[in-house]
Amino acid sequence: MQLKSKFALLTVFFVGTLFLTSCSTTRSTMKSQDSTLAAFDREDYYVLPQVEGKAKSTRVWFLFIPIGGKSDEKLEKKAFNKAIKQLDKADGLIDTRYEHKKIVIPLILFTPVIKKTTAVGRGYRLKTDAEMRKNN
Repeated sequence: MQLKSKFALLTVFFVGTLFLTSCSTTRSTMKSQDSTLAAFDREDYYVLPQVEGKAKSTRVWFLFIPIGGKSDEKLEKKAFNKAIKQLDKADGLIDTRYEHKKIVIPLILFTPVIKKTTAVGRGYRLKTDAEMRKNN
């Protein structure tokens, strides 16, 4: 067998093993800000379109030592802020849904763990005092 074909066979085996041993998990959570809006009448705020923000983090485990990465809470906050920035003067999101995806690729010496968080929700903006006076 030639050296090139041995190398190609070894490469296919290695890549196939990576795909077979890697794993991915997905979970969803929902956080409501209805208590914030409950203090206001419906005429006191505008409901804005639905937006989506994404955040990503990579942590590498070298043997049993974690290097880098962010917590789920920090990723949620970053995704939330990216979603809010898409709207003009939004004060928050209503019924924000978070989807957390985690991909683990176990190798011999190190294991990369990739986390992706997506925040989806409808924006809202409280009316200014001038807008409130105009409506009355």
